[in-house]
Amino acid sequence: MQGYVKGTGVYKVGETVSLEAVSAPGEEFSHWRLLYGKFPSGIATTNKKLSFKVIEDMAGTADERKQMVVQAVWKEKHQVTATVSDIMAGKATGSGFYHGGAKVTLKATPNKGYVFSHWEGPFDDTMDPRSPSLVYVVKTHEGKSGVTPFK
Repeated sequence: MQGYVKGTGVYKVGETVSLEAVSAPGEEFSHWRLLYGKFPSGIATTNKKLSFKVIEDMAGTADERKQMVVQAVWKEKHQVTATVSDIMAGKATGSGFYHGGAKVTLKATPNKGYVFSHWEGPFDDTMDPRSPSLVYVVKTHEGKSGVTPFK
């Protein structure tokens, strides 16, 4: 499911435009993007609700329809995957989709008779792959995968 914008339509000069970005479950609103035209000065484009009065010089001049096009932008999510090398040996938790900047904990739990060995994956120097509980911050435009072999 994807978010949507309430209040879209055609507005005339002098009318007030009231838009609201409605996020789907698990989504987070980021900002408003202007695709065509120009925002009036002083508009906060990071608020979910956007309201302004239409004035003559807001629309683009290249198009005789004099339109302004605004788009809601949602924060991108990144997939994080934790798996085990042998499903009989234990389980790994923490997989999911996360926004950039989120702190993610991957946890390995061995079954009886097995011992956690280490994580394998593209981790940075601040993470200890020998710890069964691994915490890191998701970077924008990056997903992570972690595989844990048990012995």
